[in-house]
Amino acid sequence: MSKLIRRSALVTDEHAGGNVSEYREYRPPLPLAEHFLCFWTQTVSSQAEFPQLVLPDCCVDIILINETAVVVGPWTEFFVAHLPPGTNIIGARCYPGHVPNVLGIPASELLNQSVPLRRRMGPRRDCSVCAYRTGIHSFVKNVGDGDSVNWAHGGCW
Repeated sequence: MSKLIRRSALVTDEHAGGNVSEYREYRPPLPLAEHFLCFWTQTVSSQAEFPQLVLPDCCVDIILINETAVVVGPWTEFFVAHLPPGTNIIGARCYPGHVPNVLGIPASELLNQSVPLRRRMGPRRDCSVCAYRTGIHSFVKNVGDGDSVNWAHGGCW
């Protein structure tokens, strides 16, 4: 996978005690580029909570937030995600309309919701299959640090 960065931002929120968040977008590997707009990372490296404004974009994201895999559905309104200090996120953003091809469920079932991937995939489903299928596993191995690699190898998220 190409490690070329599409977009990178270092955000400092002076009104919230100088909280810092680093966000980066990466091109998906070619075999997955048909379904994924980008892969991305975000790290909160401050001593206090970081208020992340999330704007509706019609996309579904599959994310690993610290050690939990979550599917973030398409939202119809903006919201603020309150990220605690030390938060590490690795995400894969599906193009609008492509989540049925990736997860096998319609995006309408995820509207305005963030749900654990395990709940969407069912308790018997091997979530590592989804990790390989979405390319998150390759992304973590190529971009993530040692702790991130352990997230992908820790069994079902």
